[in-house]
Amino acid sequence: MNGRSDRPAHRTANQSGAKFVLAARCARWAAGVLLTGMLAACGGDGGTTAGGGTPPATGPGAVAGDPNAVPVYVDGGPAALSIKIPNAVYATVRVCAPGSSSACANIDHVLVDTGSVGLRLLASAVNTANPALIGSLPQASTGASTVVGECLPFVSGPAWGGVRSADLHWGGTNFAGSAALNIPIQVIGDSDPRLASVPTSCSNQGAMQQSVSALGANGIVGVGLFAQDCGSVCAQTPMLNVYYQCTGTGSGACTPITMPTADQVQNPVAVMAADNNGTLVTLPGGVAKQATGLLVLGIGTRANNALPGGSAQLATDGQGYFTSVFNGNTLTKSFIDSGSSANFMPTSGNLSLPDCSGALAGSGYLCPPTTATLVAQNSGAAGTQANANVLVVNAQSAIAGNPGGYVIPGLAADSGTVGANSLDLGASFFLGRTIATLIENQSAPGFSTVGPAFGYTP
Repeated sequence: MNGRSDRPAHRTANQSGAKFVLAARCARWAAGVLLTGMLAACGGDGGTTAGGGTPPATGPGAVAGDPNAVPVYVDGGPAALSIKIPNAVYATVRVCAPGSSSACANIDHVLVDTGSVGLRLLASAVNTANPALIGSLPQASTGASTVVGECLPFVSGPAWGGVRSADLHWGGTNFAGSAALNIPIQVIGDSDPRLASVPTSCSNQGAMQQSVSALGANGIVGVGLFAQDCGSVCAQTPMLNVYYQCTGTGSGACTPITMPTADQVQNPVAVMAADNNGTLVTLPGGVAKQATGLLVLGIGTRANNALPGGSAQLATDGQGYFTSVFNGNTLTKSFIDSGSSANFMPTSGNLSLPDCSGALAGSGYLCPPTTATLVAQNSGAAGTQANANVLVVNAQSAIAGNPGGYVIPGLAADSGTVGANSLDLGASFFLGRTIATLIENQSAPGFSTVGPAFGYTP
């Protein structure tokens, strides 16, 4: 599912504000399915070998093995994927029944997503790792004989499943200092019979994301700008069709409900006892077969996670957006999102960025005649301004030039008509940089504003 974006279709604002907006991302994710097949056609799905890349010029002091440093990797995706995904950033997480050290499972290839919030795991992946685990995770309930379901609409379509409680241990280990304990998570495809029938108000939002092939991962860990996945609006009205009360089986068994913010699926970083104000993602740059980096928990909370010197700062509005003047376009719904494997942008402007032809025709990838570096003049909330150099390569040449490889800086795709008002700086933008995500209402040394805000090295 190459070129995809995992930013949710529902994007919520700061808790002090209105907290509702529909982020128009559907065109991007729908195109992602086509892009995957085109990658294989261009020779990008062969066997892989360990890759390298150039570390960012400046980055946090964290190293693998630190309790707040979670290894991340770019390797094409889980084994169950028949066609791999370039630039997708994954981590391994350990999930346990609350308070248990034995009722646990390590889940690999969980997509690291700065564009969404919350831990979401495929039931199939959990069952493969430990068939008894899901049954030991307490279910959220609104009363006797009821369970809570959630329908979170991502760009490609909604993910439906039950809300359960679990302990999250980062990196597949039980580091005592880096855990999110007893938090609500979503189990996609939960086997509880009361959740078996997907509500029509959920299924009519697009193609269901209930499998590895649909999701492109064994789950998603959303470490974005907000503390919950929906916030105050879902606490006030059921009309978003996000949270449901399920009382039985069959059609009509699940009805939309309000959900208090404390009971919603939480940002697993925000609920930690320490290192809970945000994250740093650092990845090497350069073309490579595979790459490894770090998801560093906390910003400026200890010696190893300082915001790198010289980092740009960009506060967002309450919906997670900033304005970017890019290639002659003024794009008021722009964002930074590790869950998008490419940078998504308009094809028209001062420099034409045509869609690819030939083997990549219809894929949505961009194939400019020559490699270009375009400047995004970004302006955000609180008067913050920060330019960014955005590399754009010819996707046809770049994919063909890296056979069997999944690390492709500068990979870009057409944002389409639905996303015409946005610049999506995806995982292509992360390569060779350190990207900081400061959670709403949090502060950190080096940031001049409170979150929601991003920081990034040149």
